[in-house]
Amino acid sequence: MDCLKIVIEKKESLGELERKIKSNKLLKLDDVCNEYYYIVIEDDFIIGIACNSCGMDLEYRFADNDDIVYIGIGEHLLCLDVNSRKICFCKTLPSVFYEILSDSLGCYYVVICELDLYVYKNNNQLWKIGFRDIVIDYELIDDKYIKVLTEGGEETIFSIYDGNVIK
Repeated sequence: MDCLKIVIEKKESLGELERKIKSNKLLKLDDVCNEYYYIVIEDDFIIGIACNSCGMDLEYRFADNDDIVYIGIGEHLLCLDVNSRKICFCKTLPSVFYEILSDSLGCYYVVICELDLYVYKNNNQLWKIGFRDIVIDYELIDDKYIKVLTEGGEETIFSIYDGNVIK
């Protein structure tokens, strides 16, 4: 596929979102919600997300072949299959979602959270790790490694392929 089109509209309330979405396509991710998103992918794949954003913005990233899209918000990570118009998974994360990074080929996806890191390929989790301290900085290095710095000053470099510690 060529570059997919995605439209994300913020709504003011759950009621406003419910009026636009069929009930089976509305994901109410938290008991108390403060953000409401109406999402349209390729004009006909429509979902609604109601959640507590924890003060963070919704972020999405398409996989290299545009078949998969990852969406992170609050303490949640979703994976959508664009071709089959299905939700592959909707995970509650143990800490607040920060960002989704990918290698330059779009094969590996690194999900950075306040206290955790996850690596995915396609819609499969390859590995994950939790940290004792808050993640304050991170970067992909040469499409092979992820460097993470925590609030306690610990800097660790992991292989994105298998999670082995390099340094």
